[in-house]
Amino acid sequence: ERYVLYLLESLPDVWDIREQYPLDRTRTLFIADQLGVRHPFYPKTGIPTVMTTDFLVTFKRGSRKWEVAIAAKYLEEAKKPRARKKLEVERDYWMSLPTPVRHFTITEEHVFIPYVENLEIMRPYRSIESLYPLSPQNVITIARLLKPGVLRGRKSLAELCSDLDCRLGYRVGTCLKVSRHLIGNQEWPVDLTKRYNPRLPLSLTSSAEIPLIKKLSAA
Repeated sequence: ERYVLYLLESLPDVWDIREQYPLDRTRTLFIADQLGVRHPFYPKTGIPTVMTTDFLVTFKRGSRKWEVAIAAKYLEEAKKPRARKKLEVERDYWMSLPTPVRHFTITEEHVFIPYVENLEIMRPYRSIESLYPLSPQNVITIARLLKPGVLRGRKSLAELCSDLDCRLGYRVGTCLKVSRHLIGNQEWPVDLTKRYNPRLPLSLTSSAEIPLIKKLSAA
């Protein structure tokens, strides 16, 4: 679920992410009955569980909005007969709404691990507040001074950032944080399908297409 969240946060058209979204219990009871599936109950009670969907994501592109429901499961768990039946109830719930919502089950097979691990590295630095006490203008200046060296590709990113820290009188690591802010916000286009290594030169290039991202964000 954590990796799926990182993936969703990286999509430019994502407008809202709701986690563990509760499903209407009356509807899930009806659907389970129609499918011949035993509805889940709270342990040691006769009370039907309020089923949830791991993520309900709202996409927005221009004036258009649409939603996608996502179940994030380990493949071994998703293959279990009981889990499959509950996922069937969940899927039918979303598809039977007045405006049907596409439902996806995502397992570790669908998530490109190096990509989400890179997103995890960049995530703490995406907000400008994470770079305090640097101001937005400081960030712009650092980006402007770093970029020529990055484009030349002769030095590692870590070396370029360390040199600039020294030149500007910043604490060691400051400019490296700024570079991660720029990568995380896609201001510097980097192919994050390749493992991020600041000890190597950074290549500014378009990211490789990831089928899952294309599938999820399709309008």
